[in-house]
Amino acid sequence: MKYFLFGLLITLFVPQFAWAEENINASFEVFQNDSDTFLTEHLVTLDSISPKQFRKMKITAVALAVTLGVFGVHRLYLGTPARIPITYTLTLGGGFFVLPAIDIVYIILAKNPEQLKNNSSIFMWNKSKKDNL
Repeated sequence: MKYFLFGLLITLFVPQFAWAEENINASFEVFQNDSDTFLTEHLVTLDSISPKQFRKMKITAVALAVTLGVFGVHRLYLGTPARIPITYTLTLGGGFFVLPAIDIVYIILAKNPEQLKNNSSIFMWNKSKKDNL
């Protein structure tokens, strides 16, 4: 009975999360196309980030991980897809703050922005093959 209910929940909610992620990505693309001048003026690329900006980014990410890490807000700040925070929320941070605690250590020890930004893997320290291309 327990497995049936779990399967029913997965069947009902997973397609909706995929639909929500597609809509979020589509909305961002519309926003990006409408305001190219704003993005080019204010967007900080990984190549142009200064050590001071990197330190500020790490402090903000750690603060978000400490306060809202169970929901994966720090991963949204670092530019991950929407499915990662959904996974953090559904598992309560990988089992009561386990993943955010490991992420905090990883963020503090990170040497360059490429380690943190736009990581599409659930485990921050495990870069996916797509990220390495």
